[in-house]
Amino acid sequence: MTDHGDDVDRSDEWDRLRARHLHEHRPPSSARGVHHLALLSSDVEQTIAFYQ
Repeated sequence: MTDHGDDVDRSDEWDRLRARHLHEHRPPSSARGVHHLALLSSDVEQTIAFYQ
């Protein structure tokens, strides 16, 4: 089971996810009027895969 909560340092995990999934140059959003919307599941990498 994955640890969670405010007392868990997840910065290393987040850095790995950023390095793996964020791209320096991204195309303009096709969402028109929506500036930002993110829905998260309990598995962050699964959420990223869904939105990409």
